[in-house]
Amino acid sequence: MVKKFGEISLSGRIFPDPDNMCLQNPVPYIFWNFNVQLLQQPDKVTLIDPHDSDFRMVRLNQPLPQQ
Repeated sequence: MVKKFGEISLSGRIFPDPDNMCLQNPVPYIFWNFNVQLLQQPDKVTLIDPHDSDFRMVRLNQPLPQQ
């Protein structure tokens, strides 16, 4: 993938990533904005990305929801 994306970049085109495809930014992309706010609460931590109004909640000491 690194070689493929490198070749695309060298050709002058832009390789697809979550930001230029209007997708939510997963880790590690969310940290590229450098404006991530962390809200620490007793039962969860919330990451807020002001770049695209995205947020993620990480629950602490709780089981995962059933899917």
